[in-house]
Amino acid sequence: DDSAHRRVGLKDINCTLSRDIADVIRKSQPQGEITLLSSPNGSTGIGYYGNFRTLGTLYWENLAGLRAAASVLAAKTDEEAAQRIRELGITHLALVSDENFISQYYLLLNPGATPQEAMQCFGNRVLFNKVLPPWLQILPYKVPDDVATLNVTVMLLKVNFRQTTAEAFYHIAMAQAAAGEREAAGKTLERVIA
Repeated sequence: DDSAHRRVGLKDINCTLSRDIADVIRKSQPQGEITLLSSPNGSTGIGYYGNFRTLGTLYWENLAGLRAAASVLAAKTDEEAAQRIRELGITHLALVSDENFISQYYLLLNPGATPQEAMQCFGNRVLFNKVLPPWLQILPYKVPDDVATLNVTVMLLKVNFRQTTAEAFYHIAMAQAAAGEREAAGKTLERVIA
């Protein structure tokens, strides 16, 4: 049907989104090794286009990588997540709402846990509640208009253990501005100035 009507299919649009995300991540760190944490599908697509190391793909019998990804995203505290991120050498996170494996990771590592408990883990707090620890630098990103039909939320983050509070608020303001939230960006910048 898509071919007959000369439309791009949703699966093909995902490739475009992965390529765009990879470009933004590479621009945030033009030199050096990047190790990406994302969903299993996101890790594969974004890692391919960016030529990044990734954790947690569903390919190549990657049980160790899936466990490593789960140990970060399903962490119960920010401190636990930071420790695992340091141990694994993770430099960036790409959280995409429609490829969200965070609750599944939590439930796999914590059998018998409730879905409400899973929503309190590190990955869900970051993606859905927008609660960022001071060592995560949000990267300005807006889903391109030509792939907006995917109707996804994307949060791109760079690990920055030296980030100051003022820098964190500045990066949040830039991300808000990129997303078109100009009023919120202005208020956040006022906090930086104060």
